[in-house]
Amino acid sequence: MVRSLAGPLIALAVLAAAPLPLPLKSALRNHNAARVSSSGGLAGLRTPYTGKTLTRVLFLAAALALLFLGKADSGEAANITVNIGDNWFCDPSFAGSVCPRTILTGDTITWSWVGGNPHSSTACNSTFTSCGAAQGWDSGIKSSGTFVRTFNSAGTFFYHCSVHGSMRGRIDVIQDSDGDSWSDAVETALGTNPVQACAATPAENDEPTDSWPLDTDDDRFVDTADIASLSSRFGLPGSGTDVRYDLNLSGFIDTADIAFMTSRFGEACVP
Repeated sequence: MVRSLAGPLIALAVLAAAPLPLPLKSALRNHNAARVSSSGGLAGLRTPYTGKTLTRVLFLAAALALLFLGKADSGEAANITVNIGDNWFCDPSFAGSVCPRTILTGDTITWSWVGGNPHSSTACNSTFTSCGAAQGWDSGIKSSGTFVRTFNSAGTFFYHCSVHGSMRGRIDVIQDSDGDSWSDAVETALGTNPVQACAATPAENDEPTDSWPLDTDDDRFVDTADIASLSSRFGLPGSGTDVRYDLNLSGFIDTADIAFMTSRFGEACVP
């Protein structure tokens, strides 16, 4: 299950020497059947890149593909563990700061006490000035064990330790109504249908609104036609009808968009 691409994308961006804005949906769930096409390939792919730039882009795409292949998700809700150490949530790097986690609606957070001192997971308002069970939950003060909460509504939730106020966390809960790994908010911004995962028919371009953001011609596959269509718009602002191709909503159709779509080449959307 792919929850956050931030770390891998940044590392790969450095290797590829190309600017790589982070995707807005940092937690992606791939509900589609990953399938590598037995026919076709990247020969004939139209691209604005040449020489070293093309090599870097293809390297990045190939590396991203390794992140996705074999990580298809069953569609079941996930259980994410957040460790509670001495003076930090998640891990020691968040001591004195806010630990963020992004999940999907229906997912569960399990806070696990791994330190030696007593702490709590207590819900707060967005400014951490009002905290307690009335804000959503309170684990009580514990020094061991776990505390579990399932998040069924989209939104942003804040919490702290009632013993050590500098220990803070945030949970971003994203709604993905059609289970296609793209949040409703992102699909609305892109202009795709947030409640329909796949095209109604496999016929190309027969529907007024695309369903799967990666499938620009509605044939239920990520193929050379999709990549070529996106590549032909390289450098254009992600606005108007072209916002459909600005997959990371960075404001421009750039290397990150092309590399991301290329990394999903061969995948099928199965209704």
